[in-house]
Amino acid sequence: MNSKKRERSIETIAGQNEDLSSLNYLIGIGRSGSTLLSTMLNAIPEVKAIPEIPITVFFAKHYKTLNGKSIELEKFAQIYLSIYQKVRPLDLVNLNSNSLNFESLSYINYHGFLSAVFEQFSVAEKSGKTKIVVDKNPYYSFHYKLLKTLSPNPKFVVLVRDYRANVLSRKAKSLNKPSSVVYNAFRWRIFHRKLIRFQGNEDCLVTRYEDLVKKQEIELRRISNFLNIVFDKQAFQDRLISGVSDSIEDQRTKEFANVHFKGLAEPVYEDRIHAWKTGLTDKEIKISEQICGKIGLLYGYDLTKKYRNLYVWIVLRYFWFYMRAMYSIYKEYLIYYMPIKLKLKRLQKVTGL
Repeated sequence: MNSKKRERSIETIAGQNEDLSSLNYLIGIGRSGSTLLSTMLNAIPEVKAIPEIPITVFFAKHYKTLNGKSIELEKFAQIYLSIYQKVRPLDLVNLNSNSLNFESLSYINYHGFLSAVFEQFSVAEKSGKTKIVVDKNPYYSFHYKLLKTLSPNPKFVVLVRDYRANVLSRKAKSLNKPSSVVYNAFRWRIFHRKLIRFQGNEDCLVTRYEDLVKKQEIELRRISNFLNIVFDKQAFQDRLISGVSDSIEDQRTKEFANVHFKGLAEPVYEDRIHAWKTGLTDKEIKISEQICGKIGLLYGYDLTKKYRNLYVWIVLRYFWFYMRAMYSIYKEYLIYYMPIKLKLKRLQKVTGL
């Protein structure tokens, strides 16, 4: 889509959806504090932060130019939401997939469809329409240009975390990802090579996990101002979550939830920020800095020492991990172009449902 057509498209969306929620995005590689931040944002009445239900991009390729209601899209969305509800904590997000009546939903384009669906979600015991929706998903980092065309004036909160802390988190809590430090260092680098291309734009706000922990009120005020949210200090403090896995239907994902949400109901201690200094070996720190150090400096993450080895040498030495990291990320583009039915079958297979 050329710039003039894109501008006309967004103007049309804006004119038709003045009464709908403002759609915004929380992006950045996983294990960077996005769950913590989205939990805090959900304490604000006018905000609904969606916890990784990537419906926005899932249907965008085929329906982004939607003009009027679509029975086909509604049918696919019903299946999609039913699958996701089985692997998401019901106490944290109730998609209301069984009771959602698409016939009663009013929308005339894709933004309107998303806004209407999000309005039906109950997130952190909050339901109905909200002024602002924050759609959180790490892989949205690779769809920045697309997301800008789906709704008028979306904003992007970009979360960043020290790469050494990030790989330590993956090492300690591998969840469904490999725990290899080399593999996860490559993933961090690939993510941030993409992010640095656009994070300086006016519609993006970069916040470091370390600042969110050490200077919580300052950072939360910045984010609130950026999203045009009224800052409520007390509301941000009352962000506790407990027992989120109890209502997950799929047994195999309960362990994932227990690990992923562990600590959200506990105080955020600053000493966790530098846990990588003792949690990683000297060799692991060296490899992480050789892979990520140059980009890390752009965010203010200093190196423990200087290294002579060239990045290309590191890639050749750990080529298998490099290729696995590349595939784990760039398969996202391939999935985007897949037919909807095939994507739904894949989703059922991946979730085991």
